[in-house]
Amino acid sequence: LAEGPAEIGGELAAVALRQEMFRQGPGDVFTVAWSAGAGFGDPLDRAPERVAADVRAHTVTQEAAAGIYGVVIDAGTGTADHEATQALRRELRLQRLQGAAAPAGVLEGARIQDVTEKLQLRAAPDGAHYCCSDCRTDLGSVAGDYKQACHVTDLPLSAANPLIGDPRRFVDADPVFRTFVCPGCGTMIDTEMCLSDDPPIRDIRLLV
Repeated sequence: LAEGPAEIGGELAAVALRQEMFRQGPGDVFTVAWSAGAGFGDPLDRAPERVAADVRAHTVTQEAAAGIYGVVIDAGTGTADHEATQALRRELRLQRLQGAAAPAGVLEGARIQDVTEKLQLRAAPDGAHYCCSDCRTDLGSVAGDYKQACHVTDLPLSAANPLIGDPRRFVDADPVFRTFVCPGCGTMIDTEMCLSDDPPIRDIRLLV
């Protein structure tokens, strides 16, 4: 049983989106690839044991375990190497922060409320401010958009899902996978799919 078209060999012909009435000969192989859901939260926070279990179940590759989840799998036991995993996750968070501006500082005020899994409101001298839930880095006043204080990186759509084909097959625009990470610790706070020249989508407005 082949793992994918590359192992079958021959000439690869991509079918257009919703294409119908295409000719398939006796020696042709038609493949359809599906992916799982997008998940929730920063992938570097996922329990290493769960990632290792997915690798053993062949639902996540060992390469994806390291590159996406930052989990190092022991080749002999198939379990997560926790020490190596911690080191790799530190390195991946540092890579996320390449080119990031210095953070504004850390909020010491009382927590007002949790906004998302990685976003909080805390008290500041001039009112409520957003901050990273992990390190309390100040992400600006609640009157503004916290994304403006994040370190923003535009990645190819394949960074979100390796099964996504070249978007130029369907559109002339340049869609990207945009990540917003805390400039203090590198935690991923949010992501969005957008066009490369789009401003950040302001999806949260709070009245406090």
